[in-house]
Amino acid sequence: MDEKYKFFRKGMHVVDLGAAPGGWSQVAAKATGSTDAHPLVVGIDYLEMDPIPGVILLKKDFTEEDAPAMLIAAMGGHKADVVMSDMARPTTGHRGTDHIRIIHLIEIAAAFALDVLAPNGVFIAKVFRGRHRA
Repeated sequence: MDEKYKFFRKGMHVVDLGAAPGGWSQVAAKATGSTDAHPLVVGIDYLEMDPIPGVILLKKDFTEEDAPAMLIAAMGGHKADVVMSDMARPTTGHRGTDHIRIIHLIEIAAAFALDVLAPNGVFIAKVFRGRHRA
């Protein structure tokens, strides 16, 4: 997606919600020039993750009340240029239910993004296709 839409640029601050296993955080760190000495990318997930150079990783469920404040603190007072959400709950196998559950996650991610995005910031979210009628 970044190759097509060019979300990331050098020096941007990025938040990765639902970061595990870390692919998007790696892409963001490379594209923004994030380093361990000057981290520009913060990721959060309730799943265990291996360290990623240039990325601050928080092991936490984003839906917990204190998670947004932890992310804001980890950003060190900077506004985010990109907030991306790859969050998903384990699927039930029922398309309609899974769709509703991911829409809920997108709604809370979007509310967070509205609070932390810099002007002209970008919000990206994954969504599962819901039930459809023929």
